[in-house]
Amino acid sequence: MLTEKVGWVTFFDPSDFYGYEFELMITDTEVKIKGFQALTKSLGSVGAERFIALIQREPFDYTQWQRTLWEDASVEEVSRKTMEIYEKSAEQTEQADS
Repeated sequence: MLTEKVGWVTFFDPSDFYGYEFELMITDTEVKIKGFQALTKSLGSVGAERFIALIQREPFDYTQWQRTLWEDASVEEVSRKTMEIYEKSAEQTEQADS
């Protein structure tokens, strides 16, 4: 990767990022459109509408949930549970590919 450092700013050669899509800033409308497209692709149009209705209906503080999710677990325990989930997922993927 070719770079040039000028003072405290580093400039990158844009050709180094060929094939990457960078979105420095998108509008709220674009976020909504892309979000709905992702939901529709994953859940279908009816499922996407249902998901949005559920989110709007039920108050949920994701940040608070994250803070209390693992408060009684050690790092080792969280790591072990994560590896168990990963291994189970890998096994299911292998079975599906067979």
